[in-house]
Amino acid sequence: MSASATAPPPTGPRGLPLVGNFHRYAPDPLGFIEETWRAHGDLSRFSLGPYDCWLVADPDLAQQVLLSDHKRYHKGPEYVQLELAVGKGLLTSEDELWRRNRRLAQPAFHRKALLRHAEVMTRETARFLDELEPGPQPFMDALSQLTLRIVGQALFSSEIGEEAAMVSDAMPRILHWIERRIVRPLNTPHTWPTPANRQFARDLGAIDAAIAAFVRQHREQGDNGDLLSALLFSKDPETGEVLSDQQLRDEVVTLFAAGHETTATALAWTFCQLQDAPELEAALAEEARAVLADGTGGFRAATAEDAFPLLDRVIHESMRLRPPAWAVGRKPIAPVQLDGHDVPEGALVFVAAWLVHRHPEHWPDPLRFDPDRWLPEQAEGRHRFAWIPFGGGPRVCIGQGFAMLELRIILASMLARVRVEVPAQPRPRPMITLRPEGELPVVVHAR
Repeated sequence: MSASATAPPPTGPRGLPLVGNFHRYAPDPLGFIEETWRAHGDLSRFSLGPYDCWLVADPDLAQQVLLSDHKRYHKGPEYVQLELAVGKGLLTSEDELWRRNRRLAQPAFHRKALLRHAEVMTRETARFLDELEPGPQPFMDALSQLTLRIVGQALFSSEIGEEAAMVSDAMPRILHWIERRIVRPLNTPHTWPTPANRQFARDLGAIDAAIAAFVRQHREQGDNGDLLSALLFSKDPETGEVLSDQQLRDEVVTLFAAGHETTATALAWTFCQLQDAPELEAALAEEARAVLADGTGGFRAATAEDAFPLLDRVIHESMRLRPPAWAVGRKPIAPVQLDGHDVPEGALVFVAAWLVHRHPEHWPDPLRFDPDRWLPEQAEGRHRFAWIPFGGGPRVCIGQGFAMLELRIILASMLARVRVEVPAQPRPRPMITLRPEGELPVVVHAR
């Protein structure tokens, strides 16, 4: 094929007039994209209502979209809905605004800063375990409350007092409101005075008021080492600019929303995976108890300095099979080529980690939960975009290091002291994140 020639459009499932494949996608997004991939290959095309969708299931193509050609794309339409809540933070902003804000926020996630945040993770995890009662309980709520407390402390250096409580109370309702809008083909304007829209406006107002109070407090007290201080007192190394109050608000809401949701989800899925691997769960508990024994017959909470090589492999494998960020959308800002195909401006390119993580050319026996895939001799030479639970390229999640550290501290601390029984494996619910469906009822047993 000559340099100027392009391949014919990729194939995909035929849809209905107006709605396209939405009637098949909406009830089971994961089943639909898997079926499409197996029938039409690593790059396929289908429609969802008004959207011309291109489905990416291969690491090479993911690298092309997220890294090689990243400047040719903006975020997908789901981020338009997210922007109603988080504004133009790192998750939703584009171009120079995103680049400047990324430069300003990056120091807050350097290794030295992460070690300070790890102390919060250790302290809050110890408190969580001291309060955790054995017996049946809804686990997603418990894990979400733990990760909310951690991100609240890391952001604000504050216990869940009145202001932080307002944020943690309102955020789940806001995320649920956004999720409903993302999965609908058409939405009424968010300014219409429906009951749901009025509740959203009240919740957003409460969050804005709480964050404004924290910003005033931090300006009076000075830099105290938390994430808000890092954002508030940071200067762009290239221009000397600082974040405006609105930009501060947007970044804080973004970090609060993303900083607890994905971690709670990853924790839940890891315990679900271990339910079907009792010998592995026992080995993890033995590893954790050997490291965390406090010399008095009890067990301390894990710290950033503790080493858990088996647990690290388990976390990577759990996030391969159940990536919280199960897919990311990108829209070409001008016509672009993808694997030799002409992708029109405004199309939705759907990079599905759910599929990339199951690609048999990169993951032998891909549906098997096998932490040994992450032994150095097996991981050597693996495609760098074969594992993308945090995205990839310049827009890789800024909180990746924070999340991975939080996961290992919480999981190791829990495995040393309790066993979590998951009586029934939940279905994955692909919304903003890949959450277990329902409240995830479990039984907690003391070791």
